[in-house]
Amino acid sequence: MYTKLYSCQKRHRCDLFEKSDQICSGASSHELLVTYPKLSAHDTAFGAFTLQSYIFASSFYNGLKTDAWKRTGVIMLNHDDASEKRQSSLLSKRDDGEIFRFVDSHEASVLTGVDVQFDGLFFEDAGYILPEELCEFLIDSPK
Repeated sequence: MYTKLYSCQKRHRCDLFEKSDQICSGASSHELLVTYPKLSAHDTAFGAFTLQSYIFASSFYNGLKTDAWKRTGVIMLNHDDASEKRQSSLLSKRDDGEIFRFVDSHEASVLTGVDVQFDGLFFEDAGYILPEELCEFLIDSPK
């Protein structure tokens, strides 16, 4: 869909093909999709790719004039030893607060409006997508 939108903005004609009778019936048929990065504390190509993908996606969705994108922020909770180790590694590698910041259970509770028992990492630019609405918006974008 991004390619279609970009091409149409450049005034190219685009035809969309759908395997099924209904648009957005594949992976986009989920009711809601959460956007957040799967970051790595290690300097790897995959880690750089996931970070850049997240930054690009956040910027792309923020630029759309649609209610199908909800920039609510996402908290990844520190719920077990593995997540605690992962969060500690990420915080030691990147503590500038640009992509995420540490929140204790009290702040997580305030941010979410529910009682949260765990600390976590808060991704302010993350959120969720309503895929069917987003597909319809992109399809109906200027042709």
